Amino acid sequence: MRSLYANKHNRYWQNEISVNKSNTQWLWWTLHSVLVDSAHDDDSPFPADDFAKYFKNKVDSAHTSTDAPPLYDVPCRVTTSPLSPSTRSRN
Repeated sequence: MRSLYANKHNRYWQNEISVNKSNTQWLWWTLHSVLVDSAHDDDSPFPADDFAKYFKNKVDSAHTSTDAPPLYDVPCRVTTSPLSPSTRSRN
């Protein structure tokens, strides 16, 4: 699966470069924005470990709250209507 995404990523950038090869300003802006963003990924105020802990706690909380839900009392209703003629057995 990882190689599939890597191939798609590579094809995307190859296509962007070939389509916009005459627009060097656009290429520079795009590459610069990609490089700058990736350089600051480690500066996130939300580290991956904190997110993983938060997500695990959230899932555990959902499991705990739905582990033993109260039984639902299904109201019973008596029906008195006869079967329609098309559903009666034929003799």
